[in-house]
Amino acid sequence: MTGAIYEDGGAIRLGDEPLLHVRDLRVVDRTGGSLLDGVDLDVAPGECLGVIGSSGAGKSTLVRAIAGLIDRDRFDVDAERFSFEGRSHGAPRRRERRRILGRRIAVVAQDAAATLHPMLTIGTQLAQVIRRHRPECRAKRRVERAVADALDGVGLDPAFARRHAHTMSGGECQRVSIAMALVGSPSLVLADEPTAGLDVVAQQGVIDRLVTTTRAHGAALVFVSHDLRVLADVADRVCVLDRGRVVETAQTRAIFDAPVHHVTRALVAALPVLVPIEPAVEAEAAPEGVA
Repeated sequence: MTGAIYEDGGAIRLGDEPLLHVRDLRVVDRTGGSLLDGVDLDVAPGECLGVIGSSGAGKSTLVRAIAGLIDRDRFDVDAERFSFEGRSHGAPRRRERRRILGRRIAVVAQDAAATLHPMLTIGTQLAQVIRRHRPECRAKRRVERAVADALDGVGLDPAFARRHAHTMSGGECQRVSIAMALVGSPSLVLADEPTAGLDVVAQQGVIDRLVTTTRAHGAALVFVSHDLRVLADVADRVCVLDRGRVVETAQTRAIFDAPVHHVTRALVAALPVLVPIEPAVEAEAAPEGVA
């Protein structure tokens, strides 16, 4: 998205402080099982960082830990350093989470339909988010205008404000989720496999809208995916997770052209290879008298 230059394919953009700077992030459940084990991560302002790994690698846990959504009654979360927008603190606590979540950090979940209230219209739900994160939008007309602008920004007609989630397709619900995430003008958007469960056409539409809208807002994007081909089109860099650890982070092109870690090589090797279909050759007619 940005064409940023990184040292060693890695963590810090030259001449710029990372928007998000995480060192030795750990998430451990109360039985001693480790979900994240010493994760280091940097996200530069305006960049798209792709995160990939096999099922159970810790991708969703990483998103939830950054957003401060880990259940502290079940898991211990700790980090040697956690810096966001130049402010240093530990992994986000409940009070800090309420301050930054939605306003400065936004999350686009896997199943948007499940996150939308089934009894409230889309407009009502967007209005609630707008009133919470945009104090300047208090008057009814300003809120209605902001709702219409948010829907238009993700390619939906403002008339969708009167609809309910169960009357919409999966792709439309995901676009509403993107609108809700961006309505507070966050500086970081965390997208946790936002196209899971969608058909191919809907997937491409959601990906295009998420990337272009995030770029238009000037926000950085952490895009979690199980499909390396998707990240090839949208990510500036790719971070590879395996069993709760970051095993490789590099420029996207380098991940494909010169993967270093064996897990990364396996992910690249597993990509389908398109083989051109040769045109059918008509069989020669048999000579007369030959059955």
